[in-house]
Amino acid sequence: KRIKSLAIAKPRIRTLPQPYLAARAHIKYGLHINWFFDPDYYAERILMLNRSLEKGAAGNDTYGIGSKANFLRTVELMRMSAVNGIAMLNIDISSTYLNRTLSGIRYADSAGLKAAIVPEITIFSRGTGDEYLDRQINNQGVKAIGSDALMDKLFPVAIKSPSTFKYNGKTLISSYQACVLPPSFWDDYLKECRKRFGDKIMFLVELRSIFYKAMHRYHAKGGLSLRELDEMRVYFNAYLKSCDGIHFAGQNHIVKPPHTQKFYYEFYQNIIIPLLTNIMNEPQNKGKLLGLGISKGYMNHLAGSGQSEEGTKNLRFCLENVLKANPDYLILVEWNEIKERTNLEPTIADGRSSMRIMRYYFNKLKQQPNDPLPGDNPAIPNMILS
Repeated sequence: KRIKSLAIAKPRIRTLPQPYLAARAHIKYGLHINWFFDPDYYAERILMLNRSLEKGAAGNDTYGIGSKANFLRTVELMRMSAVNGIAMLNIDISSTYLNRTLSGIRYADSAGLKAAIVPEITIFSRGTGDEYLDRQINNQGVKAIGSDALMDKLFPVAIKSPSTFKYNGKTLISSYQACVLPPSFWDDYLKECRKRFGDKIMFLVELRSIFYKAMHRYHAKGGLSLRELDEMRVYFNAYLKSCDGIHFAGQNHIVKPPHTQKFYYEFYQNIIIPLLTNIMNEPQNKGKLLGLGISKGYMNHLAGSGQSEEGTKNLRFCLENVLKANPDYLILVEWNEIKERTNLEPTIADGRSSMRIMRYYFNKLKQQPNDPLPGDNPAIPNMILS
């Protein structure tokens, strides 16, 4: 028997009193730079371009860290979208990511920001299991800092900083594509972390590849078998034994086969959301965190795949389904990655459409009023032309 649709057995009760909403951003993309200077690579321009923010940045270095003013303005724009803070990615293949995050924490601390940063970690130095990606990493010719350097240099700063998000005295550390490593690795890694720092970390493991594989079987066979669904439950629970929660933020690569470039709504809505919700409702996972991704699509003309935005349909569909799962953590994929058209920051083409849509749904999730932004005219309907 093939299962085409799962039901959410019962509503999920969040572990956190309020969901935390983070937008993954790369502070190398400064707001003082017109990113359309290379139209072969960047297909859009930011709306909030501000040349005065160049002060303190290292010229127009596209891989620089940027100035404190740039960083603070970026966080301000995020919070106008009802986002709580910025997620900063640290991939262990080079020191560049780590340096940017440490700079961001330093900027936020000096400005007195609270609960504004969630560090994310990715460990690719041991291999990714993807031949193409491994080749790309090796071709960069950079020296990997390794997983130990992240624990040595990032974790103590994040634990100490008042600007990182904490719950019950624990600092939230999230991840990106943590599924390239088995549960046993994360079990050992987190045991060492707790041995060194005490019970000061909440770690979210991001798992995605299992859904990519299941998606193709679901499409080819008209659903998934009970055995396949049980195997997926076992897989997620194996990571949950040692981690503080799981999250899935690869929805902008859930594309209906074969190569349609369309969000596979049926699979996401009928399998991913109810399966994760039901797993988190299992008794052994009480107190664990659930994280989900938010995105509008993925249109990287340099890559071999894409997911059409379909106006604002993808973004709205993601947000509507997220409300059903009642997650603790949301990651926006991504805030300012212009070259992949995943960017959710205000742009010339999109205006503030993404900002207004996110404000509406996020305030609904937080059970807060959707008050106008400063300068809004309430007499004009809050409408988006899509």
